[in-house]
Amino acid sequence: MKLIQGTSRPDRMIREGEPMPRPIIPAMPRGLVRAARHTWRRLSPILGRVGLLTEADREQFAALCQAWARYDAASVRLQTTLALEEKRQATIAAWGPVEQHEMAGRIRTAEVSVERAELSFRLLANEFGLSPAARS
Repeated sequence: MKLIQGTSRPDRMIREGEPMPRPIIPAMPRGLVRAARHTWRRLSPILGRVGLLTEADREQFAALCQAWARYDAASVRLQTTLALEEKRQATIAAWGPVEQHEMAGRIRTAEVSVERAELSFRLLANEFGLSPAARS
Protein backbone atom coordinates (compact mmCIF):
# COMPACT_ATOMS: atom_id res chain seq x y z
CA MET A 1 0.00 0.00 0.00
CA LYS A 2 2.79 2.41 0.87
CA LEU A 3 4.43 1.69 -2.48
CA ILE A 4 1.19 2.59 -4.25
CA GLN A 5 0.82 5.77 -2.19
CA GLY A 6 4.47 6.74 -2.63
CA THR A 7 5.17 6.79 1.11
CA SER A 8 7.44 3.76 1.29
CA ARG A 9 10.83 3.91 2.98
CA PRO A 10 13.96 2.32 1.53
CA ASP A 11 14.64 0.36 4.73
CA ARG A 12 11.18 -1.23 4.49
CA MET A 13 11.06 -1.84 0.76
CA ILE A 14 10.60 -5.20 -0.87
CA ARG A 15 13.96 -6.60 -1.88
CA GLU A 16 14.79 -6.72 -5.57
CA GLY A 17 14.15 -10.13 -7.01
CA GLU A 18 11.69 -11.07 -4.26
CA PRO A 19 8.82 -12.97 -5.85
CA MET A 20 5.59 -11.03 -6.13
CA PRO A 21 2.24 -12.56 -7.10
CA ARG A 22 0.56 -11.03 -10.13
CA PRO A 23 -1.94 -8.31 -9.20
CA ILE A 24 -4.93 -9.93 -10.86
CA ILE A 25 -8.36 -10.61 -9.43
CA PRO A 26 -8.58 -14.36 -8.81
CA ALA A 27 -11.62 -16.37 -9.84
CA MET A 28 -14.31 -16.62 -7.19
CA PRO A 29 -14.17 -20.07 -5.58
CA ARG A 30 -17.19 -22.34 -5.55
CA GLY A 31 -19.00 -22.91 -2.31
CA LEU A 32 -19.32 -19.33 -1.11
CA VAL A 33 -22.69 -18.51 0.41
CA ARG A 34 -24.79 -15.85 -1.32
CA ALA A 35 -23.78 -12.97 0.96
CA ALA A 36 -20.09 -13.93 0.53
CA ARG A 37 -20.47 -13.98 -3.27
CA HIS A 38 -22.02 -10.51 -3.11
CA THR A 39 -19.11 -9.28 -0.98
CA TRP A 40 -16.61 -10.84 -3.42
CA ARG A 41 -18.24 -9.08 -6.38
CA ARG A 42 -18.36 -5.77 -4.52
CA LEU A 43 -14.85 -5.70 -3.05
CA SER A 44 -12.67 -7.59 -5.54
CA PRO A 45 -12.71 -4.86 -8.23
CA ILE A 46 -11.86 -2.22 -5.63
CA LEU A 47 -8.97 -4.21 -4.14
CA GLY A 48 -7.78 -5.32 -7.56
CA ARG A 49 -7.72 -1.73 -8.85
CA VAL A 50 -5.34 -0.63 -6.09
CA GLY A 51 -3.20 -3.76 -6.27
CA LEU A 52 -4.24 -5.24 -2.92
CA LEU A 53 -5.74 -8.42 -4.35
CA THR A 54 -3.47 -10.82 -6.19
CA GLU A 55 -3.61 -14.32 -7.62
CA ALA A 56 -2.16 -15.61 -4.34
CA ASP A 57 -4.94 -14.11 -2.19
CA ARG A 58 -7.89 -16.19 -3.38
CA GLU A 59 -8.41 -18.32 -0.27
CA GLN A 60 -7.70 -15.52 2.20
CA PHE A 61 -10.10 -13.22 0.37
CA ALA A 62 -12.73 -15.99 0.28
CA ALA A 63 -12.34 -16.32 4.06
CA LEU A 64 -12.89 -12.56 4.39
CA CYS A 65 -16.07 -12.76 2.28
CA GLN A 66 -17.36 -15.74 4.27
CA ALA A 67 -16.59 -13.90 7.52
CA TRP A 68 -18.73 -10.98 6.37
CA ALA A 69 -21.54 -13.40 5.48
CA ARG A 70 -21.33 -14.95 8.97
CA TYR A 71 -21.42 -11.48 10.55
CA ASP A 72 -24.43 -10.51 8.44
CA ALA A 73 -26.31 -13.71 9.32
CA ALA A 74 -25.46 -13.39 13.02
CA SER A 75 -26.71 -9.79 13.04
CA VAL A 76 -30.02 -10.87 11.50
CA ARG A 77 -30.37 -13.66 14.10
CA LEU A 78 -29.72 -11.18 16.91
CA GLN A 79 -32.33 -8.74 15.58
CA THR A 80 -34.86 -11.56 15.27
CA THR A 81 -34.14 -12.75 18.81
CA LEU A 82 -34.50 -9.21 20.18
CA ALA A 83 -37.80 -8.76 18.34
CA LEU A 84 -39.12 -12.03 19.82
CA GLU A 85 -38.12 -10.89 23.30
CA GLU A 86 -39.89 -7.58 22.76
CA LYS A 87 -43.09 -9.44 21.80
CA ARG A 88 -42.73 -11.71 24.84
CA GLN A 89 -42.37 -8.70 27.13
CA ALA A 90 -45.48 -7.11 25.59
CA THR A 91 -47.42 -10.34 26.16
CA ILE A 92 -46.34 -10.44 29.81
CA ALA A 93 -47.39 -6.79 30.25
CA ALA A 94 -50.79 -7.41 28.64
CA TRP A 95 -51.68 -10.85 30.03
CA GLY A 96 -49.58 -11.25 33.12
CA PRO A 97 -46.78 -13.75 33.69
CA VAL A 98 -46.45 -16.48 31.10
CA GLU A 99 -44.15 -19.48 30.98
CA GLN A 100 -40.57 -18.25 31.28
CA HIS A 101 -38.33 -18.79 28.27
CA GLU A 102 -34.59 -18.86 28.15
CA MET A 103 -34.54 -15.67 26.10
CA ALA A 104 -31.75 -14.04 28.08
CA GLY A 105 -29.46 -16.94 27.20
CA ARG A 106 -30.58 -16.86 23.57
CA ILE A 107 -29.95 -13.12 23.35
CA ARG A 108 -26.47 -13.47 24.87
CA THR A 109 -25.65 -16.36 22.52
CA ALA A 110 -26.74 -14.24 19.55
CA GLU A 111 -24.68 -11.29 20.81
CA VAL A 112 -21.57 -13.47 21.19
CA SER A 113 -22.09 -14.80 17.65
CA VAL A 114 -22.19 -11.26 16.28
CA GLU A 115 -19.10 -10.24 18.27
CA ARG A 116 -17.07 -13.25 17.12
CA ALA A 117 -18.10 -12.86 13.49
CA GLU A 118 -17.28 -9.16 13.58
CA LEU A 119 -13.85 -9.83 15.09
CA SER A 120 -13.12 -12.46 12.45
CA PHE A 121 -14.12 -10.07 9.67
CA ARG A 122 -12.13 -7.16 11.12
CA LEU A 123 -8.95 -9.22 11.44
CA LEU A 124 -9.20 -10.36 7.82
CA ALA A 125 -10.27 -6.92 6.59
CA ASN A 126 -7.09 -5.41 8.03
CA GLU A 127 -5.05 -7.84 5.94
CA PHE A 128 -6.56 -6.27 2.82
CA GLY A 129 -6.34 -2.65 3.95
CA LEU A 130 -10.09 -2.32 4.47
CA SER A 131 -9.95 0.19 7.29
CA PRO A 132 -8.48 3.69 7.47
CA ALA A 133 -5.96 2.54 10.08
CA ALA A 134 -4.82 -0.39 7.93
CA ARG A 135 -4.25 1.97 5.00
CA SER A 136 -2.16 4.50 6.94
